[in-house]
Amino acid sequence: MTVPAYDGPPGFRIDTAEADAYLRDIQTALGRPLAGQRALELGCGTGEFTSFLAANGVEVTGVDQSLSRARQRLPTVPLLTGDITTPDADVVACGRFDLLVSRYVIHELPDPVRAFRAWSSLLHPDGRIVLIENCWIRSDWGHGDWGRRNDSLPLACTQAWATGAYLLGLAGLPVRACRWMDTLNSLRKHPPRRWLPPVRHHRRRSRRRPAGRPRSAGGLGANEQRSRGR
Repeated sequence: MTVPAYDGPPGFRIDTAEADAYLRDIQTALGRPLAGQRALELGCGTGEFTSFLAANGVEVTGVDQSLSRARQRLPTVPLLTGDITTPDADVVACGRFDLLVSRYVIHELPDPVRAFRAWSSLLHPDGRIVLIENCWIRSDWGHGDWGRRNDSLPLACTQAWATGAYLLGLAGLPVRACRWMDTLNSLRKHPPRRWLPPVRHHRRRSRRRPAGRPRSAGGLGANEQRSRGR
């Protein structure tokens, strides 16, 4: 089941070929297999990425404020209604996770740094936060206006993927990997990119993506939570 309104545009839908590319790129960033991991997906939406995780052997739980479409698609996957910025009692009751995953979500967060700190409390000491982000510039961000109104970020953080890496650092969470999803982008006919540091300086550009061109899956960050005696 694919929901055309959200999952139909290129860059959102994950078909069979893209699923293989996602798996390769994510496991490269993590340095370990996805299968067997216990994961919490924050902002699971219609369940497109949740379905990918479950199909690859991940014990996944999804959280979002609206879950009607995800529940139709994934009747056997645990899905919790709640605010993803601050884990509620139902989420906390699930215990600790190996992975906290979000895909194209940080542009909707009113305070990403606060959210990342709250998310980290749900991880095992050696757990990871995985952010999959796009090349949206902050002026194009969605319902949350944090990116548009915050002028204190470095110039390198004009795009969502770089902002995510930078804000993980502000939250006190070390960024272990920040890279382009080369396998996935090769399917979308984007040229390979070299490995990226968490913050890369470049000139601000106003040029917009040509109409109809698939979005580049620019940033995939794997964050490793430091042990805090938990």
